[in-house]
Amino acid sequence: MSIFTEAIDLLVHPPGDLVYFLVTLFALQQALLPAALAHRTAPAAVVPRRWLWALVGMLAGRAVLIILGLLGLADLLAPAIWLPPVERLIEIVSITLMLWAMWGERASRWQSWVLVVLLLAAVSFFAYDLRFWMLQVTQGRAYNATFGAWIWEYAALGLLSLALVSLVLLRFLEWEWALVALAVWLVGHALQLGWSDLSLHVSGWGRLAGLIALPLLAAFVQRLLYGGSSGAIAAETPLESKPGRASAVAISQQLDFKGFQTLFTGIESARELEPALMVASSRLARLLGADLCVVALPATSDPPQ
Repeated sequence: MSIFTEAIDLLVHPPGDLVYFLVTLFALQQALLPAALAHRTAPAAVVPRRWLWALVGMLAGRAVLIILGLLGLADLLAPAIWLPPVERLIEIVSITLMLWAMWGERASRWQSWVLVVLLLAAVSFFAYDLRFWMLQVTQGRAYNATFGAWIWEYAALGLLSLALVSLVLLRFLEWEWALVALAVWLVGHALQLGWSDLSLHVSGWGRLAGLIALPLLAAFVQRLLYGGSSGAIAAETPLESKPGRASAVAISQQLDFKGFQTLFTGIESARELEPALMVASSRLARLLGADLCVVALPATSDPPQ
């Protein structure tokens, strides 16, 4: 366990903590680009839209942590007071947003209401916890030994367990990548709950697990929305079988004209044509039941139409 102890010690003390925030920020940013491109290609698709909003929220949380870390290095605020509860709040909000995005495979209105209730509950407990933590920190206590820290960990374990159960039940495209990421995340919070360092303010095991889980989560989002010939948008309009050499009537019965309309509308409304076509080609191949789809543009000086 010495190697893990040394890794945790690196992540919880400056400047290692700032490096941790930057690495996780970069990992989430790598997932944001395919989510934005997929949403631009098919604005009506639920899965890309939810992942886009979830990743924007997660990135905003990481940006807040970086700002707090920089302010602490500049001695403009006391990191021991603000950073521990804020980091726990952002962790819970990130898990909640990820769970809501995963539910996009079976989207329903009640899921958004559950998201709002969970976010309000997290913010309310943060306000309560911050008030009492400011009284306890003056007594020389570490945040990991407080009642609030245990509540945050139990909440993280509950939400991650719910996400794992939802993932196993849904089993959407590339779900194995998300399974590994969630399992690592869950183990990290379980270790923090059972073997936390009560002399520290931050969740060492949680940070170590996040350093592994968030890049895996970013890879999952990339493969789900922008990888191969089977993306999330195509998954919403699947074909039962490839047309092969069937007659024109049989082919027309299998084609999803609504899917075509959504796809071409996304291309027409895209700000940049070539990236939109790169995303749309794989979706078009899936809609046509083809192994390969090639989009050619004329090499002229005029803007391509």
